[in-house]
Amino acid sequence: MGLLNRLLWPQQEVVIPSYEQGEKEDCIDLQIRSLLYMFKRCQIVTSKPFSDTSMLLKDSSNLPVSGERGGGGGGKVVLNRENEKLDLLYNKAKFDRLLYGSDEHRILIDWTKNKFRSLCILSGRPSELTSLPKFDTDHYSFTILSADSPDQDYIETLAKSDIYYEHHACIGIDTRRKIVQKALEIARTGQSPTKVLNKDDRALVIRYYLNKLATEVQVDRLYRGSLKAKEMEQKRSRSPVRTPVKESTGTGAGGGEGKSLRKMKSTPAINCPSSPPKSSFVTTRSPRSSQGETSPRGRSPSQSPSHSSHSPLHSNSHSQSPTRPHLQTPSQSPTRAKVSDGGPSSPPRLRASQSRLGLRTKASASNLGSAFNKVPDLRADKTDLCEEDRKALLSQARIAVKMKLDRDRRVLYSSA
Repeated sequence: MGLLNRLLWPQQEVVIPSYEQGEKEDCIDLQIRSLLYMFKRCQIVTSKPFSDTSMLLKDSSNLPVSGERGGGGGGKVVLNRENEKLDLLYNKAKFDRLLYGSDEHRILIDWTKNKFRSLCILSGRPSELTSLPKFDTDHYSFTILSADSPDQDYIETLAKSDIYYEHHACIGIDTRRKIVQKALEIARTGQSPTKVLNKDDRALVIRYYLNKLATEVQVDRLYRGSLKAKEMEQKRSRSPVRTPVKESTGTGAGGGEGKSLRKMKSTPAINCPSSPPKSSFVTTRSPRSSQGETSPRGRSPSQSPSHSSHSPLHSNSHSQSPTRPHLQTPSQSPTRAKVSDGGPSSPPRLRASQSRLGLRTKASASNLGSAFNKVPDLRADKTDLCEEDRKALLSQARIAVKMKLDRDRRVLYSSA
């Protein structure tokens, strides 16, 4: 009976995908089915930017299926058994080795996502489907690029594809087109420039574009990080360090200037000829009372017309100060009021003179203070690095990425 059933209803042959590229690639329908399953099974969308070290040399069969519940129970056991069957049917172990264990570029950023995207570029249309299926996530799609397509189709299809879409802002469209052109030249090495490419050449072009673009993205990230760190270091080294005024109290040159500054700020009335010392206030009151004039007890000497700098005591008191030589010649002062026996001079003019001299004193003290604590203003200096420094950082980034790739290539060869 079993033999009869097999003769009447022959079982359909099960084809397991190999995920090979080039002339040995799987049929288009099988590629689509297997990629749709692996997209959810391996959780491509939520994959880490950098592959986990533990995932580089072994498969990810322990990863849960999208939508699988984390709790215990018989439902989970059934799901796990079903996953095991589907994993064998779609050759998940081979797919994991393709993503994590067959290329040294696996160490670069977002490699898992973009390796998967490169597999979604099909060489033809499916025979069992009328249209290409769509993923439920943006920037993941099936694209058709036949092997015998003209060079311009290769350039535009790959440069505008979703491969490394996350980093298109850093790697412009012109750079991506140049990478495809370089890949086409390599595919025709030693052959005619007009040679029509086959599936092996097509696979080489896509692989070169993916690897080169991944390298450029990693170099750009490393370069930008080094450039930012360098500019921050340069900015910190050029930041001015201001010395507080309170510390300038020593007996040296700086301390002497600080004392002069404090003295000038504390006694601004010395510069004003209409403000004599307290000792002259007492001695200059007798002429005023001898003339029969009465003044209020609390009246300020600066408002009294009889307190002129013509008094000998006032002149001697000012001549003792080394900073007032000009007070010995009253006629040279343009603002000094002329005192006569007939009556006092105009108080508003004296107050205006005092105000102007007071402002002049404050201005000179302010200038001295700013000159004493003046620090070069380096904010106008550009913190941007010169072109030579930028090129040096870019070269260092390329060398660093190349060394990492060479190191991982040796790891792959040693474990093979």
